[in-house]
Amino acid sequence: MNLINIFNNNLKRSMNKRLVFLVTILFPIIVVILGILANYISKPSFNIGILNDYKNEQLLSESEKRIYDNTIIALKNTQGINVEIADLKTVKTDIITGKYSAVIHFNKSDFKLYSVKDKNTNDILKYLIERYKKDSTPIDISELEENTLGILQRIIAFIILFLMITSTVTASMIIKDKNSGTFTRVLYSPQNIKGYVLGNMLYNFTITYFQYLVSISIIKLFKVDIGMDYIDLVCLGILVSALATSFGTFVSSLFNKEMYANLFSTCIALIVSLIGGSFIPIEKMPTMLQNISIISPIRWFISFVTYVEERKGSFFNMGYIFILIAMTLVLSLLAMKFTQRSKYLSHNN
Repeated sequence: MNLINIFNNNLKRSMNKRLVFLVTILFPIIVVILGILANYISKPSFNIGILNDYKNEQLLSESEKRIYDNTIIALKNTQGINVEIADLKTVKTDIITGKYSAVIHFNKSDFKLYSVKDKNTNDILKYLIERYKKDSTPIDISELEENTLGILQRIIAFIILFLMITSTVTASMIIKDKNSGTFTRVLYSPQNIKGYVLGNMLYNFTITYFQYLVSISIIKLFKVDIGMDYIDLVCLGILVSALATSFGTFVSSLFNKEMYANLFSTCIALIVSLIGGSFIPIEKMPTMLQNISIISPIRWFISFVTYVEERKGSFFNMGYIFILIAMTLVLSLLAMKFTQRSKYLSHNN
């Protein structure tokens, strides 16, 4: 029994229960799509009021007025910011009642920002205006919402978290083999443990990557811009699926009951997601958690997609890729080791 035979055998076993297999395939796809849409829709939104009396200011040159006009246009084109013309007479009331998150008053000296928001948000708004005065190219404003990741980072973190859990369900065929006696027959076949584990991982990877690929393809088909090119997402999916697959196989090698494996994988996935910066950015965590977070693959995926999103270089940043491949290999080797241990336990029993 070689690696391909194990793959084919797992596929045939799954197809014997076609309805269950169909649900197993489609359910993660639906959840991932809904998760992406939910994160996309939940972008931060700020209502900005503009006092445009600068247009009547005679001390301003035409070039200065043009800079202010371009700044306002850039604000209007920034996703997550709604711009309206404010009334100077009611501006303070509008801010207090929450009609505007902030009001910008351009004048002959520079501009004034009226807001009841926290200092961090005000500082970022000021930075945004200063930047648009020099370069009117719209930028991502996700950072305006304190303690929140960008859209792309949240989506990738969610996908990895969910696929780590669902890949354990797919990898549970190892547990079924242990309980059905199939694993014992493998022990006495020419197939070694490494080939057996790799065959299961190949099957798991194929299912996981298929789910990932279909999900992002549907999202791109509906032209939902999540901040990353389709080709880059396709390439990233290889790393995501490999990591999720090795994690699921490792967890399944530890247990003899599917329920225990699924519960354990959910707990561990949530923990590595938490310390990896899925809910709170790494830089806002306590120093101790920041140091611990280096063991979380989600941290490195978030850093990787941030690097790609900011276009600091090629997608193939070998530093991040090396770290993620190393984590995948470690989990795969651990899966083989614990499956080998199950072999000796089964042989002794």
